[in-house]
Amino acid sequence: MINDPEEVVKVFLWLVKEMERRYYLFEKERARNLDNYNEKTKGEHLPYVVLFIDEFSDAMACDPINVERSIIQLARLSRATGIHMVLCSQRPSTELFTGLMKSEIEARICFCTASKIDSRVILEQEGAEKLLMKGDLLYKAPYSTTLIRAQAPYISEVEIDKVAKYISEQSRPEYNDSLVKFIKANETQ
Repeated sequence: MINDPEEVVKVFLWLVKEMERRYYLFEKERARNLDNYNEKTKGEHLPYVVLFIDEFSDAMACDPINVERSIIQLARLSRATGIHMVLCSQRPSTELFTGLMKSEIEARICFCTASKIDSRVILEQEGAEKLLMKGDLLYKAPYSTTLIRAQAPYISEVEIDKVAKYISEQSRPEYNDSLVKFIKANETQ
């Protein structure tokens, strides 16, 4: 877990480099995507990477140019490499979610918003301002113009701990310290 917005910017830069490294490996193995690469190789088995950014506005406030550029690159190219992003914000705005970013990020989920404008920022349609609280949401699927209304479940801290414990008991973790090394090597920047 990373809490420093400046380090979050470095995580985005590292993810772009990791995506490019994976494309290089795919090219050498003549693989089309992560699953195909993992089937073909006996050595390095590449894991899926999912980046969760809880308050995206903090990262954008820190370095908007690099964050926006990284998100656009990742949204455009990273799916085949097994790298995925979940970006969250409590205060959606056009400065935060730029037109270029929204054109590349196809799938979107929106909970209840304060106004029609906030709904349009996320979904490019009104509707989220009419949602009920407590997990009521609208989902926009990739390449679709229709919204799907759904209900997100509430998960307590106790349940989260139980799930995390269950997952950690399945096998020993394998750590890849390349991200930590990248952040430390770029601390002076």
